[in-house]
Amino acid sequence: ILPNVLSTDVSPKMNKFGLFLIDDMIEFLGIELIPNEWPHLSEALLKFATHKVSEVRQAAVYGIGVLAEKSRDSFKAISEYCVKALFESLAVKKAENESEKHYGYAKDNSVASLGKVIKSQAEFLPNLPEVVKVWLDNLPLKWDKKEARVQHELLVDIILASNASLVFGEKGENMQHVIQIFAEIVNTKVSTETIKNKIIQVINLLVANQATAGLVKEAVGNLEVKYQNKLKEIMG
Repeated sequence: ILPNVLSTDVSPKMNKFGLFLIDDMIEFLGIELIPNEWPHLSEALLKFATHKVSEVRQAAVYGIGVLAEKSRDSFKAISEYCVKALFESLAVKKAENESEKHYGYAKDNSVASLGKVIKSQAEFLPNLPEVVKVWLDNLPLKWDKKEARVQHELLVDIILASNASLVFGEKGENMQHVIQIFAEIVNTKVSTETIKNKIIQVINLLVANQATAGLVKEAVGNLEVKYQNKLKEIMG
């Protein structure tokens, strides 16, 4: 079935069907049950990750994220190609005849898959800071609410796991953007009560640290008034 539905001679809808099959095989069967097919499945995901049709692209990039999570050891050999494909997928422009929603979901899934790669494969990434920067620059997610909540919690978890400099930058150059993300997502559908409590914890730690207190104050001061008020409200 797969060679037929992944052909360039069939419709994008059929391509999407084939990619959904691959995604489910990786996610629910596991690579261990299909070792001989694994290279072909990963090649298909990489091939369609930059497809011009957003719904096809979304199915492919989602699969790359699942691949990172479910095939920890095997992923190492192709991690560079997967990250490159995800970067390129983010550069694909929206087609004139497609909706913002379809394009937005595809982009969100590309960003979410970068997050899954960071979480599951960090030690295999020679360019980890670059991957984190691209991931961070494309947060917050807005369309795919389920993926958004996972990625936004990952953001605060990385900071709380003593890897703050990976997110904020060595000199705090990303502080403004991170604080902006916090302000935008808190008390919305792309956040949760758990995420909000972790955001409060992060901000309290930053304010209590002499090296970062000034950066936080400056970042909050540069926010729109409505976002300043949101943060003041949750901080009590």
